[in-house]
Amino acid sequence: MSTKTILVLSSFIFLFFGACNSQENPDELIVEYGKTTGIPEIDAISQDIQNSPKDASLYAIRAEAYSLNGLYKEAVNDAQTVLSMDSTKWQSYKLLAWMYLDNDESKRSIKTLEKGLEIFPENTKLLLTHAEISHILKQYDKGLISAENILKKEPYNTDAMFTKGLILKDMKDTLGAIRIWDAVVSQDADHFGAYLELGNIFYKMRKPVATAYYKNALRIDSTSYLALKGMANYYHQTGNLEKAKEAYERTIYHHPQEAETSYDYALLYMELEEYEKAYNFFNVAVQYDPQFGEAYYYKAFAAEKLGNMDDAIINYKNAESNGSKNNRLRATDALDRLQKK
Repeated sequence: MSTKTILVLSSFIFLFFGACNSQENPDELIVEYGKTTGIPEIDAISQDIQNSPKDASLYAIRAEAYSLNGLYKEAVNDAQTVLSMDSTKWQSYKLLAWMYLDNDESKRSIKTLEKGLEIFPENTKLLLTHAEISHILKQYDKGLISAENILKKEPYNTDAMFTKGLILKDMKDTLGAIRIWDAVVSQDADHFGAYLELGNIFYKMRKPVATAYYKNALRIDSTSYLALKGMANYYHQTGNLEKAKEAYERTIYHHPQEAETSYDYALLYMELEEYEKAYNFFNVAVQYDPQFGEAYYYKAFAAEKLGNMDDAIINYKNAESNGSKNNRLRATDALDRLQKK
């Protein structure tokens, strides 16, 4: 994580918590001095905490930094410290709820939010967090109630509208989701998430309007992997292979490490029976994801079409050890077939 990211987090959390120097529960605010992680950004914050051990905003910043680096238990500990230092701010409950969720403690996450909402029942930011986390946990009824409570107070709150749309989509109310996301982009012409979700829905329906939504998403974020990949997949699945090629190449240019895109692009060349190009892109896919069993299988198949039987056998064996059960079984069948020749 970059220093810039930490600075952004610092500014964001400082606005919420302010220069908090609570004197409450001083015995609970014991810092493990000298404890380092080897992550410069986190260790720098720890040094600041050593210098100002009663500044809640520093613990909040470090909790976010821990979470971004996968140190979820440490993130929870810092978020608990923030709440113990200042339980009078709704942000303390929001922070701890997200940290619990990151640490796979979903029950504690929801309970923390519910406790916060008992204190701040009208706080739309906390209600939104409750809606978002309820959606993630598939507690759709609870999430809808929180989203609706926000919209009663703020009918054009696009964050609440967007989250409600996510819940409706997962509840299989596709038309309801489309309607609300259309309302979101009519209120906020730069709402990336709504454009992306609408693009994905119409892509699945094979509707040409999908490209318009993806283009709007890319207008806002020109290198978005999800929007670029969605556009490429749409053109591919609807048979517009020239545009699909352009879209895949643009996606790979910006996100070369995403193995799935190279795999999808290789499949396009398989359809065109351009086996050498297909082989090369399958090879890129397995370089970035050495356990990509399906890519090994089709790489072997392409090698076989090119007459490279030894290479085909090597890749079928790799496919036999990776990927889904069906992929492993068909790789075994292919090896049996080659061995009988």
